[in-house]
Amino acid sequence: MNNDVRGLLIQAEQARERGDFKRSLELLSNAVTKTFDERKYEKLVDITASEALIYRHLFASTGIKDYLILAKHSAMASVEIARKLNDPTALCVSLYNAGKIQEDLQELELALKSYKEAIEQNIDRPAMVAEMKTRLAVLEFKQGDSSAMDRFESALSELKSSNDKDNYAKAVWESGAYMHMAEALIETDKDKAKQFLSEAEKVIASDMRLKLRKEQLEKLKTKLSTVS
Repeated sequence: MNNDVRGLLIQAEQARERGDFKRSLELLSNAVTKTFDERKYEKLVDITASEALIYRHLFASTGIKDYLILAKHSAMASVEIARKLNDPTALCVSLYNAGKIQEDLQELELALKSYKEAIEQNIDRPAMVAEMKTRLAVLEFKQGDSSAMDRFESALSELKSSNDKDNYAKAVWESGAYMHMAEALIETDKDKAKQFLSEAEKVIASDMRLKLRKEQLEKLKTKLSTVS
């Protein structure tokens, strides 16, 4: 296995998807050292963003809020480094990741701002941009904007019809979009939430790599079953 920065990042992502968060963090720590050896300082954006995602998963699996605090600061480090690089794609991804953590922390206005700025970067990844639009629409819907459902469904249609260089990422985005809106609907429209979860399950079943998504889906299905 290649142990340059790129190789370490790939290994860290694979470990994260296996649920081996400790190993993933170890690999990312090694990747930081490699950025200095190889003078690839731009990779610090990806490393800190990946750290933020791991901490967010740890919060989801343990409920320990301190992990969200770590996630928030890793995400903001990623945003700050991306701004210095003047790289729209790096900034877009970093802002989007930060927005998801802000949403978890109930910093909803900050999350809306981060999502909107991420979308404004106008990067050449139509599927990624469409997925971000679904996330923004779900948050707006949760805040009481019923018209956001139309924007969600429009963005979801864009996502499903868009091609992307990374089929795995697209499957993550599509299943996630269904699940996020399903979660927003659990208390108010159980039937529609069930429909969205069924669609998410189809996407997850199509790619055996989506192990974390499958775990998240099972938790949502359990949550749905407890709602009267």
